[in-house]
Amino acid sequence: MVEVYLAGEMSQGKTKLDVLNNTNLNRLVNYYYVKDNPNIFEWKALNKFQKLFVDSGAFTAWTKKVKLTCEEYAEFIKKIDCDFYSVLDDITSAEKILENQKKLESLGINPLPCFHYGEDFKYLKYYVENYNYVSLGGMVGKSSKILKPWLDKIFKMYPKHKFHGFGMTRIKFIQSYPWYSID
Repeated sequence: MVEVYLAGEMSQGKTKLDVLNNTNLNRLVNYYYVKDNPNIFEWKALNKFQKLFVDSGAFTAWTKKVKLTCEEYAEFIKKIDCDFYSVLDDITSAEKILENQKKLESLGINPLPCFHYGEDFKYLKYYVENYNYVSLGGMVGKSSKILKPWLDKIFKMYPKHKFHGFGMTRIKFIQSYPWYSID
């Protein structure tokens, strides 16, 4: 069965997310939004959700023209009690994502690599050969018509590999592929 991570921004006030925080579910948080929250390091212990996945927030930072660094991200990951975390990706460059992956590893953390829609499949091949769990990104906003052949190709090439689908909320695609996890 696929692991589902509910995404949503953390708040210090009462919100509809209070319901999610106090249930036995998995959560995904965006590093960009939580990095400056002093309560984030105790957040998992204070709430009743099962697993915590940290998305690097690189896309959000890119849209806001804010620079995130591998060094700051690695320090944050070393302090937080999370189960999984993604590479500090870059939607403009598959080579930069791979560079960040190696940089983060040299800083002592082992993030899930991320392969985006539209990138050369040589990167996916490298990730699958070197990591047992890979995230897939760049799918939000893409039509089902163009995503289906891409996902068909990935899951045909690597049917037994563990994949996380960032922003994968389409029921048809959730049911059609053997995802390990989605948010």
